[in-house]
Amino acid sequence: MTINEILANPELATSITDAEIKNLAYGITYYSPWGDDPDTAWDTLRVLRNRLAQIESQERQPQSRTAKMVRCDCGHTVEADLVMSASLGTSCPDCYDRMSD
Repeated sequence: MTINEILANPELATSITDAEIKNLAYGITYYSPWGDDPDTAWDTLRVLRNRLAQIESQERQPQSRTAKMVRCDCGHTVEADLVMSASLGTSCPDCYDRMSD
């Protein structure tokens, strides 16, 4: 679907998918209509630009992640990415020096 098709049929502006909005992002941002009915075209573009702004805003939101927690041989529970291997077993970063003797 193109910007011109949407401007010719304004009700499409509310029914197209977010993926289609993202594919048309450049045209939505920079298109300037000079057709037979520019007022309707500007209203349609305003709807599209608002939807694009909402999509981009949602994408900028930080995604929450759930870290896998594991219990080390030192007795502490830490994120799996922080587990260190010491000579006396696994340890958290705080206990690594003590357990590496």
